[in-house]
Amino acid sequence: MGNFDYLKKVPYFNELEDKSLEEIHKILIIKSFKKGSIIFMEGEKGEAIYFVKSGKVKISKTSSVGKEHIIKIMEEGDIFAESVLFVGGEYPATAEAIE
Repeated sequence: MGNFDYLKKVPYFNELEDKSLEEIHKILIIKSFKKGSIIFMEGEKGEAIYFVKSGKVKISKTSSVGKEHIIKIMEEGDIFAESVLFVGGEYPATAEAIE
């Protein structure tokens, strides 16, 4: 499936007209992450939203004593870090590729 067709299936975009999807497709950047790679860290400046095209991503926060708390495991089709689009600022959690 091509990236444009993939966008048509993303819940946030599946009701948009092709013209609007074409504009989104123009700024779409495809990235692959190896297992164990950190996608972004809690507190970093939020610059993008992410879609899980395949694999899994762990979303976690670290407590003040350094303990990791897993918030959610994102799977194929999930979207994460979308809050930076609406409120801007920093990523509220860390994202790590786990599969």
